[in-house]
Amino acid sequence: MGIINVYISKRGKEGAMEEKYMKLIQAAQNGNSEAFRQLVEIYKAYIFAICFNILRDKDEAENMAQEAFIEVYRSLKSYEFRGFKTWMGRIAANKCIDYKRKMKKKLIHEVNIEDENLYIIADDKPIIEKIIENEDKERLRNILYTLPEVYISTIKKYYMQGKTYEEIAREENVSIKTVESRLYRGRKILREKWEEEENETL
Repeated sequence: MGIINVYISKRGKEGAMEEKYMKLIQAAQNGNSEAFRQLVEIYKAYIFAICFNILRDKDEAENMAQEAFIEVYRSLKSYEFRGFKTWMGRIAANKCIDYKRKMKKKLIHEVNIEDENLYIIADDKPIIEKIIENEDKERLRNILYTLPEVYISTIKKYYMQGKTYEEIAREENVSIKTVESRLYRGRKILREKWEEEENETL
């Protein structure tokens, strides 16, 4: 303990905070659920802020903050007292980054348009993969910019800038349903134009 305390005391503000909560951290490492609950209360605003900064969506940030704390709990025994706050923040950031990557690769989207359930399924897969993987970039750009501006903007924000429906809706002052509709129709037109070009080259 003496060596650890000397080490932590040299780490400035974060070190002082970690020293303050040392007993809680150690108790949580030893399986004390109440100690871990207290740590969650202490750091939950910090972890949420990290998640929200990456995801820009309150609900998603709250969900991923919970996932981050679950991962923190599972990894506690491997923690080596080298900046608890930074260590947790890194776990939260990695969780959110992984989540965004998975969402970008999700090729099946359920959308509601005019109260009907429509599904974006395999037909869109080649086009969306081109956008995500950035293949045939020049060709994709040329086709994309033949679409109406409203579709170009929504597709770029969602697939290329990684923004959520909620963010796009706020920026464009429209409803989430309108964003979903624009994405659906924009992808449909993009796919049709892509296929037309492919047929012309045959």
